[in-house]
Amino acid sequence: MTCVLMLVWATDEGAAPPCLAGLPGLERALIHRPEGAEAAAPARVLQLEFDDIAALEAACAADSPLQDLPGAPRQQAFLLRRYTGGDAACSYLVHYPGPAQDLNAWLSHYATHHIPLMMRLPGVRAVEMLTRIDYLSALPFPRDTHMQRNRVGFDSPADLAAALASPVRAQMRADVDAYPPYQGGVSHFTMLTEAIFPSKKEPSHAL
Repeated sequence: MTCVLMLVWATDEGAAPPCLAGLPGLERALIHRPEGAEAAAPARVLQLEFDDIAALEAACAADSPLQDLPGAPRQQAFLLRRYTGGDAACSYLVHYPGPAQDLNAWLSHYATHHIPLMMRLPGVRAVEMLTRIDYLSALPFPRDTHMQRNRVGFDSPADLAAALASPVRAQMRADVDAYPPYQGGVSHFTMLTEAIFPSKKEPSHAL
């Protein structure tokens, strides 16, 4: 069961990459950067995927290399539901801060109605739903409390734009009207994504 530590920078601090080899249990790291000058887009998002909660919490320990990350990124842990996981150089990151009136009803509707529509988007390569979990962390960074995040991956920003103009997107908008009650709105950001597999290589450039 994959658990994700999401680290989100509001501004570009010119951060050096962490030593991913020093994070046992790390399956994959996704580095997301904004595709353009989209208002309110995060400057950088690091999506760290671990074998289980124990490995994630070890990465958040007082002796973790992540302690030295500059820029005070915001942190939050999630359970990852991966519906399709192909390579995707462009990601549409979706954030639902919440809260929902009934979180179980919200998540159930999203998983059974909205996710199947996402998987029908033309050109889609990856569909992921991330739901919040409680976790132990000694990282000196502020915490987020989003009820849900999503990642929808495509080969390019052009493919994403085509998907957003498709009839399937219109069906997704119609489903939004059927969402169980929630607050906090939603944010969507187009990001360029690099995948790093620590057992194979380390990133060779700044985050």
